Amino acid sequence: MQSLSPAQTRIQQRRVFIPTELLTCSHVFIPIDAVRKPLQQTHEGSFRVISRREKFFKVDRHGRVDTINIERLKAAYVDDGIVHASSRPDVMPARPMIEAPTSESSSQIAVPATISNEATVSRSNQQCTNSLSDQDETSVSRSGRRIVLPARLRD
Repeated sequence: MQSLSPAQTRIQQRRVFIPTELLTCSHVFIPIDAVRKPLQQTHEGSFRVISRREKFFKVDRHGRVDTINIERLKAAYVDDGIVHASSRPDVMPARPMIEAPTSESSSQIAVPATISNEATVSRSNQQCTNSLSDQDETSVSRSGRRIVLPARLRD
């Protein structure tokens, strides 16, 4: 009985599963530790691995070197030809240039001179004059809707 030793009260060395891809990958994902909105990504990255140790990696994260526990990392499979903006902070992403319309281009409307177009224009002018005569019966709200009062309330 004296030769028996008591059972250990705690585990001295905890063995953690580490994927083999994590030991050779060039980029990693880091989980987001926050309450997430619906359809928000669970991990951020991919970030370039600077150095590896037994229990932690040094990662280039947004231009800073962060030390992150190996248990939190997830290997990123990156194509060799692709350079990520997160791994190169000195390169800014290209923004598309959108030209604002000029007043000249928006005010000039090209209408081909044909007989059918002239007839359409004259019809639209007649409709405008008819709508002007009905202007006293209708009014337009701020949102652009026509307001027609019933006959009993017009006077």
